[in-house]
Amino acid sequence: MGKLSGAFSVAKRELSAAERHFKNMKECESFDDMDIEWRGFIVSIEKVWKKIERAGVAVNRGKFGQFQKPYKAQKKQDRLLNYILHARNSDEHSVQEVTGHLSNYSCTPIGIVQRTMGKPDVFVPVNPLRKPAIKMDIKFELVDVTDRGQAYSPPWGNGVPGPMSPVEAAETALNFYRNYMNAFVAEFGA
Repeated sequence: MGKLSGAFSVAKRELSAAERHFKNMKECESFDDMDIEWRGFIVSIEKVWKKIERAGVAVNRGKFGQFQKPYKAQKKQDRLLNYILHARNSDEHSVQEVTGHLSNYSCTPIGIVQRTMGKPDVFVPVNPLRKPAIKMDIKFELVDVTDRGQAYSPPWGNGVPGPMSPVEAAETALNFYRNYMNAFVAEFGA
């Protein structure tokens, strides 16, 4: 049971790390911060898979192989889970980007023109400190990655047209890995 508890405790720590990266992604205000959190997330979440695999094989290779079979098939067929694996590989073994972004647009209103019949127009300042009053969020996107010469495109998001956002991707992946870990605990009593 020592091998199981050791490898499994590492898997739990990696899942906690992935959850922290996900939480931080939801609060990012810059591209650099999002990029750091996404890269941390994909590394941690893939370690969850590997550490559970090590724990299961240490206990009973045959039983674990049967347990893991449907999860392995789902991971291979699911575009997002497959993409995350290859994005992690691309990040770890190359210098390519794994996220992209659109510029942060802001509008700084400085005043209005007051018009009165028969009198000259008068400029009325409404924002003397020139602070941005209207600010559009930065849009972070997953980008195509290449792993071992094969290109992988991110899946499209559910809410809006275009590639899935890193936040939506992380949330979806976390659900899969939490379910996988819970099923492992139920099956092997970790």
